[in-house]
Amino acid sequence: GAGESARTGPRSIVVHTTSNGANCIYVTCGVNEQHHDWLVDTGSSVNLLHTDVYKSLAEGARPSLQSCNVDILAADGKTQLNVLGVAEMNVDIGGYDFDLSVIVADIGEMSGILGMNFILNYGLLIDAVNNLLRTEDGEKKIRTKMRGTFEQKCFRVVAKETVLVEPDHENVVIGQVLTPN
Repeated sequence: GAGESARTGPRSIVVHTTSNGANCIYVTCGVNEQHHDWLVDTGSSVNLLHTDVYKSLAEGARPSLQSCNVDILAADGKTQLNVLGVAEMNVDIGGYDFDLSVIVADIGEMSGILGMNFILNYGLLIDAVNNLLRTEDGEKKIRTKMRGTFEQKCFRVVAKETVLVEPDHENVVIGQVLTPN
């Protein structure tokens, strides 16, 4: 995700989009009895629903859209996604009902994305060992699905130059992977 800029007007938010969905965590989410796998994306600060999924909801039960005052950018930080609007909706996630603010946009091949606002607002922890999203007290446990294969390797990544990162800011820097000799 990206932070707010000092300029006025729409904010830009960078979200993760991937073409193959490999090595990612998904959960099954239901909106109006339609269930799809949504990506759990710690790199996105917002929740998103694919425009096609939104349009497939029964018209009478489809949540109304409000204008969206943020630009949504793909993970490359350059490609602006087509945004239809933002909706407040109830989403069944792992058998639990959550009220979410969801931006409706063309997000590639994914049906939906659960961003950090979902994880933080509900105090969820990602438990990759047990394939769960769960509350700290264990009261809510949401089964996750992993796609792709994870190879356990250890790499050291170093910045090619000294970079000053201001508090509450993020920077993308050129790095180099150092592999053991």
